[in-house]
Amino acid sequence: MRIVILGGGFAGLSALKTHDSVMIDNKDYFILTHKLIDVVKTGDPSIAKIPYPKVLKATVKSSTLEKK
Repeated sequence: MRIVILGGGFAGLSALKTHDSVMIDNKDYFILTHKLIDVVKTGDPSIAKIPYPKVLKATVKSSTLEKK
């Protein structure tokens, strides 16, 4: 069974690492907000980005849980 994860964040990243799954998010990276001050200091935005390993870059408009 494959699991579809809607949205990233800490929970999405954790689930992505532990299950046979695919993530759907509107971006292909996660921002560590506590690192944004370092981005401002250095000008290097890669400091705060964690790329998602398996992501389908899209926006989910609706879902029907009853029909799976």
